[in-house]
Parts: sequence; C-alpha cells; structure tokens
Amino acid sequence: MNNGWIKLHRKLQESSFSKKPLIGWLFINLLLLVNHKENKFLWNKQEIIIKEGQCITGIKQLNQQTGVSFQSIRTGLETLKSTNTITIKPTTKFSLITILKWNDYQQPTIKLTNKQQTTNKQ
Repeated sequence: MNNGWIKLHRKLQESSFSKKPLIGWLFINLLLLVNHKENKFLWNKQEIIIKEGQCITGIKQLNQQTGVSFQSIRTGLETLKSTNTITIKPTTKFSLITILKWNDYQQPTIKLTNKQQTTNKQ
C-alpha cells in the first residue's frame, strides 16, 4: 500500500500530543498504515475483516517503519490509547489498531458532478 495519499488536518496541531514529536510521528505513520476501505484476509482458516481506519501491525513493524525505539513506540501507543485517539486489540501475533474518529481525520473528498466541473472550468 505505497500508493495514494492521506489528509493531515490542521486540528492535529491542537491535539494533546502535538508537542511530542515521536508520538506525532507515530500517529502519522498509523494514518498511513490504516485501511482507507474495508479489506478481508484469511488468518488461521478464519476470515478477518479490517475496516477503514484499522490496521494490523506490531511493535517491530512500527519500529522498522518509523525508526522510533521499541520503548518509545510502546509509550506512544499507550498515550494515543489513553487520549482516546486509538484502540488496540492485541493477539498473540499482531495488534489490530483502530483510529477513533477516523472520518474526522480523513473525510471523503466530495466529487464534483459533470455540471459542477463544467461551471468551474468556465
């Protein structure tokens, strides 16, 4: 999933962790990781549904992607969890992370109708 883009809303500057660069960087990476639409995959003969705003990851993967230490990732995830920014559902092999209020951060872009596009071009 190395294609596409995300929105960074200016209200992130108002978050309680905005003055904590490592936590902010971790959160931005989570925004980059989470699904933008529902996805399904098989795990141990069970179908798992990952909804938009969710991802499956772990401390090791986050360390490799961000360059942030294992301890700082643990602290960052706990901070994001305690501020009701994310939820974490751990398993023995991975964690399911959900960004709460996903739509607040990534509201769908309104598509213009053909009539609007014509009017805008004039």
